[in-house]
Amino acid sequence: MKRKAIIGISLFYSIICLILAIVLFINGTQNLGLVALSGIALGLFPIGIMIFTKFELGLPLICFYILFLFGSQILGSIDNFYQHFVWWDLLLHFISGILLACLAIDLYKKLLPKDTVYELSTWFIFIFIFSFSIMGGVLWEIYEYLADVLFDMNLQHGNADTMSDLITDGAGGLVVAIWVLFRSRKNRVADV
Repeated sequence: MKRKAIIGISLFYSIICLILAIVLFINGTQNLGLVALSGIALGLFPIGIMIFTKFELGLPLICFYILFLFGSQILGSIDNFYQHFVWWDLLLHFISGILLACLAIDLYKKLLPKDTVYELSTWFIFIFIFSFSIMGGVLWEIYEYLADVLFDMNLQHGNADTMSDLITDGAGGLVVAIWVLFRSRKNRVADV
């Protein structure tokens, strides 16, 4: 049932992006059409993970991810929230840091043998979660840079924008990493 829900949610978002891409290209807004096209690939990403790795992420994490994509791509870029609300970009980067930190927790709990999880240092877990969220932010900024260079888009607005995005990504990851650090000191890591 969980697998079907993940597939359904991912396909639903991807179909919305496909329809938007067609409408945007017909209306002559190619840059926004490209954003919608990237939404198709990003929406199908959870399905790709399940097919190619046999690894299932948690349903709440996938729902949070799709909501993040909706806020970023459809509201942010296509509906111009980034231009109307100065704080929208920073809010989404903070949320993406939280999302990536939660993904890091899911990964280490599913990829490591159960007996090993209990032996991990809480500081190692803290560093892993925080570093994972930073890495995700860096990869996103690389995506924005490549889109700007290859497709003449305007996703990055200079060094100050990139650095504030990375700092905000890190802040979101740091919040989760600190929460896990304190929680895992009280409990054991597997209970996080």
